[in-house]
Amino acid sequence: MPKSICMSKFARRPGVFLLVVIAMLTYHRQCPGQRVTSWRGEVGEWFDEANWSNSIPSENVSGRIPRGEVLVPAGTNQPAAFGLSVGRDLQQPAQATLSIEKTNLFVQTRLVVGESAGEESIGKLTVSGDGKEAGSLFAEEVLVGSQQGTGFVEGLIDLGGSLMSSGKSPGKLQVGINQGRGSATGTVFAFGDIGEINRPFGEI
Repeated sequence: MPKSICMSKFARRPGVFLLVVIAMLTYHRQCPGQRVTSWRGEVGEWFDEANWSNSIPSENVSGRIPRGEVLVPAGTNQPAAFGLSVGRDLQQPAQATLSIEKTNLFVQTRLVVGESAGEESIGKLTVSGDGKEAGSLFAEEVLVGSQQGTGFVEGLIDLGGSLMSSGKSPGKLQVGINQGRGSATGTVFAFGDIGEINRPFGEI
């Protein structure tokens, strides 16, 4: 492994070894997606840092919204996250809404709207706007309504624009996945382009 090679190579040079350790720690802190921030407000705006536990989500920081109502008013910046979940909690009931007006949402990797491992979970994402002001959703993978236990799960995405992949290759869309003994409902509406959603698995 590269780590053991570095240790043996610089074992007799403590100063150089220290620099290597510092460089490794710095790289570790900067790895995208390792930082996670959770919504701790009830009703509030996305770009208000006081509503988040560990800074505002970004392309390098994942966001979790298990409960509450998050707003992105028209005229603000485009929200982004490395990964994002809305209405997802594998241990407690969850109910959350993310409402975005007239701008896009960019998720670098995976977006989950409504997921539970036993309790009731409801997640809703709305990206509004008409015509040129219609907001779209970009994500590499989208999961809408997933149950892994015995409860009820509902996931909803309502887009004024399109649902598209955030990467160069086609994305993955999963709707209404029930892996437990409960029920799971997933719904996706889009006025623009969208991939296959008539099956539980589709492409963006």
